[in-house]
Amino acid sequence: MSENNKDIKDLIAPVTKLQEIARQTHKLFSPIIEQQKKLQEKIFIELPLKTREAVIELGNHGWFLDLEMIPSEVFELKDVFIAGDDKEAESTLVEHFKGRLSEIEKSIINKFPHRKKILMAAFRAHKRMEYELSIPVLLTQADGICFDVIKTDLFGKHNNKPKTANHVKQYVSSALDEALLQSLMQKLPISASKKERDDDFNELNRHAVLHGESFDYGTEVNSFKAISLINYVSWVLELEDEKPKQ
Repeated sequence: MSENNKDIKDLIAPVTKLQEIARQTHKLFSPIIEQQKKLQEKIFIELPLKTREAVIELGNHGWFLDLEMIPSEVFELKDVFIAGDDKEAESTLVEHFKGRLSEIEKSIINKFPHRKKILMAAFRAHKRMEYELSIPVLLTQADGICFDVIKTDLFGKHNNKPKTANHVKQYVSSALDEALLQSLMQKLPISASKKERDDDFNELNRHAVLHGESFDYGTEVNSFKAISLINYVSWVLELEDEKPKQ
């Protein structure tokens, strides 16, 4: 063997060894990589579905999603509501929004500074436990914010469907987007008309509050529900940077 060939062989040897190690490593970890891929695919498919179900279940009880919630906690809250333990679920949600109160107030005011005076008054009323005052203002401001962003009434209906439903479809670019927007695409108790509410209806309802039909709406839970609504509306419509799909 010539000196040149020997030098080349010596140079190639480490590379060949590394290639063999790479082959063995791939063979060793291939099942793990495959399992991880399957898990990712499962999450990709199931997360939007589970989120959709949770968003609707919370909405049916007058609550709205906060992006700061951990997905697993949201799914658990859905299960607690389905199990019929509303008090436990609502206690958890009240504590969550109580801890987020100042941050939510600042965030909404920063996004909609022309509403600052009214929003501050509503949050002050909530902090003073004057829920009869905070709730109507929060509901009207949520409606106003929705109109600011998408020029559509938050609580209005057309052909027995929320007016927001058709509009927000323009914002959907993924299954997860659609899941997050479900509270604007479904008929929920918060916007139920008088004829849609039976004698046993006891959820927070915008029409009943603003039209003087309800006399017992002024509770801490309902005020936090209203806060969850205005918080939801203030962020969920930014999914597509406030621009419809082209």
